[in-house]
Amino acid sequence: MVRKNQETINAFLPVCVLASSFIMLLASCATVPGTVALAEDAGDAFAFLDPGGLVYVTLDAPQSRPILDRVSLGGIKGNQLAQALDMTDTAAAAFYSPEDGRGFLLAARGRYPSSRLRFSLGLSADWKKKRSETGGRYWRSEKDRLSVYVDSRYALISGGDPFPHTGGVAAPECFGEFSKGAVLAGWVPDAESLIGRFLADMAIPLLIPADLLVFGVYPAEGDAANSGPFFAKLRLELPSPSHAGALMSMLAMVRSYFVNPDLPEAGGFPPAPLLFANVPIQDGSSLILRTDGMDAEKIALLFTAFPVYSK
Repeated sequence: MVRKNQETINAFLPVCVLASSFIMLLASCATVPGTVALAEDAGDAFAFLDPGGLVYVTLDAPQSRPILDRVSLGGIKGNQLAQALDMTDTAAAAFYSPEDGRGFLLAARGRYPSSRLRFSLGLSADWKKKRSETGGRYWRSEKDRLSVYVDSRYALISGGDPFPHTGGVAAPECFGEFSKGAVLAGWVPDAESLIGRFLADMAIPLLIPADLLVFGVYPAEGDAANSGPFFAKLRLELPSPSHAGALMSMLAMVRSYFVNPDLPEAGGFPPAPLLFANVPIQDGSSLILRTDGMDAEKIALLFTAFPVYSK
């Protein structure tokens, strides 16, 4: 019986780290009494996450499954991860700085064996009931440094209190249109720090005053589908059209380096040729980069190349 209960917990825990690879790993509203009602669309889903995050992500679990299956989430993969993904439809996450204490907030929607899970948690010496400052009750494992709230349809997981303490965070104005049709999408509020580390890894001495980075993964169509079932797209928001134009010129020079088959990859950074496969497109004060069609393995490589924390 004890072994069976522990297997139930182990099968569920990968949901806690669903987003951890891409970036990768969500929550509920602060007034939750006993159950949670998460919205269906991505814009409202982010209303259940606290502000101050370094990265925000939403994903369609079944559609992004080929990518998730190729990533080790928090060191958990194989049958345990497969069971968690089988139970999950959608998820949204926010990642915070190490100083925040929570690490992340995760809210997943699906079909969960909540009664069995709560029974299993109750029999485990590692999991204890806790009360949130917001009034909700959840399970906490100090050993695993995880907190869980679950009912039959929703799972709320965090490194700290799984119940957010604010009224939510608004997605960027451009996110709704940009994320349409995406199997996975999100944004980085402090894009300058993240991009600075990305360029440093490629040994490119550029300082880019980026206000926002929005990203998405989409099913490939047409000619792009010949190279793989997905493509990735990045939208970089800059202070002005002149900034965007200047950066576009610099990226054109960088791109000429990576598309030359006779030159090695700079700094041994494999995702660089993927990002610079196509000429960037300027849209006012924004630049849009799009990859060619890629298989799930290359998409996973692209996302795991970006650090979650910008500091």
